[in-house]
Amino acid sequence: MSLQSNFKYKEYWRKSGLKKHFGQIFIDLVKERKPQNFLEIGVFTGVTARNICELLSLINNGKFYYLGIDLFEDFEDAISNEVVPEFLTNKQNFSNPLKSLFYNFLLREKLNS
Repeated sequence: MSLQSNFKYKEYWRKSGLKKHFGQIFIDLVKERKPQNFLEIGVFTGVTARNICELLSLINNGKFYYLGIDLFEDFEDAISNEVVPEFLTNKQNFSNPLKSLFYNFLLREKLNS
């Protein structure tokens, strides 16, 4: 059995537009089609992007092209009208205190940005 047939959708500690069950359905569709080129419009936090890139790398032995476009990333009017969720403005809360320490204090990196 090949690695791509065992590939499961992962959430990577980030908010995602897809719940795990629907993410797996999406991954299974990509496995059936085996694309070498992939366009994703609306990348949100990049969870789907990372899953797709890992899967395409397995399927195509690292020879694939992925393009992710976030339509509102640099659009000033959209940003001024956008409501920023609290989880992006406040410190990230992880169930694992070591992750909280690592991302909030050492790296000072927000995973959902």
